Amino acid sequence: MKIGRLLEFRSYGSLLLTLLFVSVAYPVLQNYPGLRVVTGFLFVVTLLVALRAVAKNRQQVIVSTLIAVIGIAGFAGELLNPGSVWRLAYLLGFSLFFLYASSLMLIDILGRSQRVDADLIFGAIGVYLVIGLFFAFAFALLEVLMPGSVSGVSELVGDNATAGPMIYFSYVTLTTLGYGDVTPVTNMAMSMSYAEAIIGQLFLAILVARLVGLHIAGGTES
Repeated sequence: MKIGRLLEFRSYGSLLLTLLFVSVAYPVLQNYPGLRVVTGFLFVVTLLVALRAVAKNRQQVIVSTLIAVIGIAGFAGELLNPGSVWRLAYLLGFSLFFLYASSLMLIDILGRSQRVDADLIFGAIGVYLVIGLFFAFAFALLEVLMPGSVSGVSELVGDNATAGPMIYFSYVTLTTLGYGDVTPVTNMAMSMSYAEAIIGQLFLAILVARLVGLHIAGGTES
């Protein structure tokens, strides 16, 4: 039983470490435009680790791989030949991948978990961080399609910013911290902002309820 549980969640620990590393390293690397290849490589590695973590059957592997290929190809194309088409593919692919990954992880964790352990905690934290990345790329995609949807972005890192400042804005919104230096302007951006804030709070409430329920059930059975 323990071996089965380890195999079920073994890749969530690696995904969590990758997400935490990206969260720490990315803001630092953003200060050096020449290291753009490195920052892109970090996101590609994150996609590959997430792909390994969430794909439990053939269909999920195929869908995850196709979406990941769109994002990676878009990033490579933008790097070699910058243009709006490549940027759209890059942002669309990454946002769809993180949306799909977070959905699969959430279903897997809440549906199949029977006890509270470190692997379950790793997976739950990973879902929370992946949700933040999904909204970050979704906001970046919105800004490309509808420039000016979010104000305060250019003041942070310049006019060519895409995903970088949106990662900061997304996690500030997800945690309902709300510094106010970056703010949504259009109706779509505002809708996405409060949707992310609501999802973040509901996720924490449901997660805590689930963990407490599993802990009580485990204590009762023992």
